[in-house]
Amino acid sequence: MDTATLTRRPAPAGAAPRGGTARWLTLGTIGAAVAVWLAGYVGLWQLTLAVGVAIGLVARGWAVPVVAVLAGAAGWGVPLALLATQADVAHLAGVVASLAGLGSGPVVIAATVAVGALLTASGAWVGSATRSTIRSRGKHDV
Repeated sequence: MDTATLTRRPAPAGAAPRGGTARWLTLGTIGAAVAVWLAGYVGLWQLTLAVGVAIGLVARGWAVPVVAVLAGAAGWGVPLALLATQADVAHLAGVVASLAGLGSGPVVIAATVAVGALLTASGAWVGSATRSTIRSRGKHDV
């Protein structure tokens, strides 16, 4: 063994691995966004919350809210942007906004993306709290 291996301190508990963290976060975010998109595509938009729970169970630290919000916003926003290339989404959003008394169409589009982000963030919070609860109960069991 070399001296660098012997003198290296172990990472703190719950710390993300050093090598390739950005790569894993990027792949995880893209995978979660695709899962959110597929759930919405088949009409099961409620699974957005379940994807958030999975993020909370797997990710740690600052990555939990970042991955959750990005995945939810992308999973709901990208399909909306793709739909805008084929349909007049701005006009439809304007009609919905006027019916709901929200002012203008961009507010409805932003609210749609925000709902996806908030759903995954809420699910991630539940997943993270569940992981912490399970871990703390394991420490106190005799």
